[in-house]
Amino acid sequence: FAEDKWLEGALLMCIAYGSAATLCVQCFIMLLPKVMPTPRQRFSFKPPQDTLLFLYFALVFALNTVLVAGLMKFDQQAFVDDRNYPGGPSAYETAPVPLDVLGNDCIPVSTLISDALLVRVF
Repeated sequence: FAEDKWLEGALLMCIAYGSAATLCVQCFIMLLPKVMPTPRQRFSFKPPQDTLLFLYFALVFALNTVLVAGLMKFDQQAFVDDRNYPGGPSAYETAPVPLDVLGNDCIPVSTLISDALLVRVF
């Protein structure tokens, strides 16, 4: 039961990542003309604020991509590559696998910079 729900959770995580990736691409499309203006628009944009916002979205997107890629690779290792680990995938989850640690470390960093944006805006 636990392994079944673990795989269902991984699928839901990928669906949520797809939604977040779509929103990030829309933000990139909206900010790109402000970050890289045409010659006519060079005098009518705010470079520091727009560029920092563009870099913020790029950093959040990169952290989320590392998170999803790392955890999906960890799931592959747990369920396919190291299936014969003593105790099965549930015991493999408690083992200190560097790939899992990397993926899980992206969560607090992403939360921290998201909170920093909210503190800066409000």
